[in-house]
Amino acid sequence: MIREIVLSAGLLYILLTVVQIVQAWEVRFEGIAVGVFLMIAIGIFWYEEEDSLKKWENTAVWSMIFLFVVYSLLKTGGLL
Repeated sequence: MIREIVLSAGLLYILLTVVQIVQAWEVRFEGIAVGVFLMIAIGIFWYEEEDSLKKWENTAVWSMIFLFVVYSLLKTGGLL
């Protein structure tokens, strides 16, 4: 059930990205990059084994947390 929900949400986000590209043509490259990333992420989530998938999910979550901390430190330090 969770895989179907992730697939549906990913397809909805891809549809929203297509709508943004149609409305604002200047964001086409970003929209294409987001769409490709979402398709890859959905594919990995859909076809991976449970243990391998959990490892990648944890890696992605902790990477985002780390990047957020780095961003906030750079923003606080006045470098951004």
